[in-house]
Amino acid sequence: MITKQDFQNIISSTQFFERGLVYVIENQQGEYVQDYNIREKCSSYNEFLDILGVLIKDKHTLKVQGIEFFNKPIYEHCKKLSDHWGKPVDCHAYWGYQGQGSFDVHTDPCEVCIYICEGSKQIDLEQPNVINEGEHLYIKANVPHKAKNLTDCLSLSFGTFDYDYKRIGDIGFKL
Repeated sequence: MITKQDFQNIISSTQFFERGLVYVIENQQGEYVQDYNIREKCSSYNEFLDILGVLIKDKHTLKVQGIEFFNKPIYEHCKKLSDHWGKPVDCHAYWGYQGQGSFDVHTDPCEVCIYICEGSKQIDLEQPNVINEGEHLYIKANVPHKAKNLTDCLSLSFGTFDYDYKRIGDIGFKL
């Protein structure tokens, strides 16, 4: 759905930085340390570009939210999943290096579908699951899981979320 070159263009674009959609997941020796929005560490786009080089050199995982708003095929896939699951769906893109993971064992409060654009990843659920380029893995809500990249890996995470009816009412939409 996207390539490494697409991700490089996305991660280095001003619009993703300015909208606060870029996150870092720090790893040491393949283990999760912390995650944060890059805007917490950078006050300007130029500072971000300087730090980005260090993050890449140190092989930290990079995450970009909101990919569905900037890529028509991903938007259409989110819509298809939304129709299937009966809830809105968003998409996060992850670039990680061989031997690195993202988060410790965790659960998501929503249904998630992981799709591998490039590379291979192991996702431990009740048992290890290896997914390769062009494959996907469905994870039910609240199921503990942990991912580790078997190769340098570009993946997409499609997840459901609930409508925020209070916010919709606050901005004046009426049905």
